Amino acid sequence: MANLRIISFFLICTLLLMGTLMVHGSALVNVESPQGIVSLELAGDGEKAADIVSAWEAEGRTETALRNIRLDFLFIPFYSILLYMACGTLATLNPSRPQRVGAWIAFGCLLAGLLDVLENLAMTAILRGMSGVGLAPVTSALATAKFALLGAALAYILFSTVRLLLNGRGTPAYTH
Repeated sequence: MANLRIISFFLICTLLLMGTLMVHGSALVNVESPQGIVSLELAGDGEKAADIVSAWEAEGRTETALRNIRLDFLFIPFYSILLYMACGTLATLNPSRPQRVGAWIAFGCLLAGLLDVLENLAMTAILRGMSGVGLAPVTSALATAKFALLGAALAYILFSTVRLLLNGRGTPAYTH
């Protein structure tokens, strides 16, 4: 029961911060960055990153982008701990193989948070004029790895939840 309360707290905080980031970040959407800050995260090369930064500078949005990154630093511990706890809790309710997978994915959520921190530091450097030093490919690689880990966590949570619902709470779906 304590885990459910803690998970609920982190879920509420995650959703509130996600909503705040989406509203705040909507000012960063334009032709060069149709996905807002995510466009910069996944730019992939210095030229595309420079185009995005130039467009934001022309619109007076550089400080908005930097504030959005600062908000993301606040968001990171909430979503990474939420997903870590959700995967870890579900792993304890599954038989041995899914339990091991769930434990690895849970730790992957913490790694995703670390990757997000590094990605934010790189984007901050890009926004401060260091886009020509090869940071865009690094940022893109960090973001891609982060999104892959988070996608695995969400898939595990969905799969495990459905499995538990179909087989009864805590009842293994199969035996070895």
